Amino acid sequence: MAIKAYDEKSVSRSGLHKRRRLYLIMGPDCERLEPRVASKERLRPLYAKGYSVAEYVEVPEGSYLVQVDLTMNPRGRVRGVVTVLDHRGEKVCEALYRKLKVWVRYCVPEAEKVLVCTLHALNMPVKKYGGPGHKGSHG
Repeated sequence: MAIKAYDEKSVSRSGLHKRRRLYLIMGPDCERLEPRVASKERLRPLYAKGYSVAEYVEVPEGSYLVQVDLTMNPRGRVRGVVTVLDHRGEKVCEALYRKLKVWVRYCVPEAEKVLVCTLHALNMPVKKYGGPGHKGSHG
């Protein structure tokens, strides 16, 4: 079964606003897998300069598709959403990224490891993890 994933890199005319959407296929042991793209579809990007593509990706059983959606405002602050989907396309984890903190909305235990590994693989700076879906919190 192919899952729809987005890839976008766009910048506003002034260059102050930016958006980056990307996806990764992660194995259960945090290894990064090469995506097998079934088909592509061009989309209109959020900002004037750049590209946007929707790709239908085959995800092997036991692996996860991680969709990362980040925006940067004129002050240089980055915020976004990280969503983890299983091989059937069901959402198993969702987290917000803001002020160098990851707020886990909900997450199954197996997908939480994949979420942390993805943020490390992308070299995203994280000071703190928290939220009701995070195993270390009391929510």
